[in-house]
Amino acid sequence: MEGIKFNRMVEFESHEKINCDNNCLSENKLAMQANCLENGVHRYAIKTVREDLKISERKNAMIDLFIEAKFLSRLDHPNIVKIRGTAGVPGQSTYAIIIDRFCETLSEKYTHWAKMQKNFKRNGLLGIKKRNQEGALSLLKEIFLGIVDIARAMNFIHGKG
Repeated sequence: MEGIKFNRMVEFESHEKINCDNNCLSENKLAMQANCLENGVHRYAIKTVREDLKISERKNAMIDLFIEAKFLSRLDHPNIVKIRGTAGVPGQSTYAIIIDRFCETLSEKYTHWAKMQKNFKRNGLLGIKKRNQEGALSLLKEIFLGIVDIARAMNFIHGKG
C-alpha cells in the first residue's frame, strides 16, 4: 500500500467511529496520544493516506484504506492485526483507521532470527555445540511458534472464504 502512511502511534480501545470535520483529526490524535502508552510503548497506530501523492494516486490510496478497514473489521483472530477505530469520512482526506501497532515486521524478525542462529557454533545436536544447545533450542521454539501463528492466521482467513 504505497500511498498509505502511519502517523504517530496512539491508543484507542474500541472499534468506533470518530465524527470529524477537516480540522478535528489532528485534535483527536493529540487527545489519544496523551493516553497511548503501555509499558512505555505505543500500542496503536493511526493510518492515513499520504498528502504528497498525485490526485489519482491519492484517490486509489483512499479506496485501498477504506477496503482495508472493511476487511479488518470482519476479522477477529489473535494473530491478525485488529482495527480499533476509524476517523473522518471514507473517501475524504481526513479518513484514517486506528489499528494495532506492530513492534516488529516479519522481515525484521527473520533478520533477528538469522543473526541469532549465526551466534551458535556448528557441531553437535542440530549442528550446534552442546554448550549452545539450550539457546539454540529456545530460538528454534520461537521460530516454530512464529510459523504456527502465521499458519493459524492464514487458515482463519482461508476459512472465511
